[in-house]
Amino acid sequence: MRVFYKGENWDSKVNFVDENNVLVGYDNHDDCCANGGWFISDDKNEWLQDSFKEESMDLPGFVFDKNYVERKIEGKYDEGAAIQFRLINGDNEKFITLYNFHNGYYSRGFDIFVGGQLETDGSI
Repeated sequence: MRVFYKGENWDSKVNFVDENNVLVGYDNHDDCCANGGWFISDDKNEWLQDSFKEESMDLPGFVFDKNYVERKIEGKYDEGAAIQFRLINGDNEKFITLYNFHNGYYSRGFDIFVGGQLETDGSI
């Protein structure tokens, strides 16, 4: 698994790509009245913490669990949500959480590609 963050000409976007060519892309553009971002955690119950974030990183051997996507709604703003993806490497697991809580106007988009084909897109 490789994470590309703040690349040239896309400073507000992050891409998570595993060795099976499964990609999750997230537009983390900042706006007023919104609190959003992403993090990687060892605990699926962490929904709003910056536990692990760098500009780019490798998580060797970790791949997306295509059967695990969780969505959660909570926060101090009027609207918004978080979406979580599970990464697995044998018995080890990590969780990518994308979140955005806002006043009802500032959603952020994400895309999921498998083998170069768009599987899912949406916004939180």
